Amino acid sequence: MVGKAFVPQVHAICEEGEVDWYDAFVDFPSGRQGVGIFQMRSCYSGDEFHMAFPRKTQQAFLEGHAAAFSYFAGIFHQVRYDNLASAVKKILSGRRREESDRFVALRSYYLFSSFFCRPGKEGAHEKGGVEGGVGRFRRNHLVPVPFFSDFDELNRYLLSRCIADRNRTIAGKVKTVEEDRQDEAARLSPLPSLPFPTAEVGSGRVDAKGLVNIKTNRYSVPIGLTGRTVEVRRHARTVEMIHGGRLVAAHERIFERFGIQVTLDHYLDLLRRKPGAFKGSLPLSQARDAGTFPPLYDHLWEALNQRYGETDGTKQLLEVLLLHRQAPQAHVEAAVTEALRLGCCDAGAIAVLVRHQIADEDAPAPPLTDLGSLSVYERPAGDVVHYNALLSPLGMSGVH
Repeated sequence: MVGKAFVPQVHAICEEGEVDWYDAFVDFPSGRQGVGIFQMRSCYSGDEFHMAFPRKTQQAFLEGHAAAFSYFAGIFHQVRYDNLASAVKKILSGRRREESDRFVALRSYYLFSSFFCRPGKEGAHEKGGVEGGVGRFRRNHLVPVPFFSDFDELNRYLLSRCIADRNRTIAGKVKTVEEDRQDEAARLSPLPSLPFPTAEVGSGRVDAKGLVNIKTNRYSVPIGLTGRTVEVRRHARTVEMIHGGRLVAAHERIFERFGIQVTLDHYLDLLRRKPGAFKGSLPLSQARDAGTFPPLYDHLWEALNQRYGETDGTKQLLEVLLLHRQAPQAHVEAAVTEALRLGCCDAGAIAVLVRHQIADEDAPAPPLTDLGSLSVYERPAGDVVHYNALLSPLGMSGVH
């Protein structure tokens, strides 16, 4: 009985790429988290692009393509896929698929064709390069579980590993991945002048609490927009709100249901009129969790309350928090630290300290003196021997 057999394949230059998702674990300051990693691989050179996302959403799928084509500096004529839900709405007979509208828009923008593998294990053999690349990359760069401060740092690391891996030589080849990549890059289809707009765009009305409902979650905008309608852009990792053509709010995207994400600054103008609502507010609680309201501010708040009373002390603190609209957080925190040290716990004094820091940072450094240019002032040393005559009796006699 003859077992399963396969026909050896050769991959033409710039002709085809492969895409797949895989899972990995990463340690963040908040704890260990499972992440989805998007991979695109050149079938000809073996060059690979890896990018991590919190979830394998359609926005992540689209953003992964845009970033990958930028990494390859061009577009493959065809890309192979599993039957991913982000690309396929319905599997039809044979290799025919009903593709999702957003995926069709992506392909139309970048002008490449799609090839869908057969379902199950048989399909895995049709894109064996990307399947093998997953295991190799994960073993070499994600074991043991690495630690990163955030997704930006994680993706900078993944990009650096992708570039470093170009120096390897794939078994059975003579040239390195980098040498084959250079041959291919000049022959890929050119990139459009702007990347594909991957965000899901909609709109939402701002309720009485300054929140916009997006799917099952709510996000804050400046409280002055209550009752207005804002444009909503959902990205793979963030949600942005636009009003009057201006970005008014940006939040980390919530992936659970019935979550609320608020920014303290959005409520400061209202809290100035209602300082009693500050202590137990959700914006304050989330700011503490995010580290944007550090314990240093609690020490300041206590000192202000002792000096001005609870209501006026809270008002003074809110004035300090408003300084974040004028200066980076590090400047404000440094000014608060100095004010506490000097015992001048007053919002006005802290504002002066912040302005001094900004002025010191913006002041140009004094120019360095070019000592070599001073040579134009060089003069020979004077001969003072003839002045000795003044010390003789004859010389002194003429002095009155």
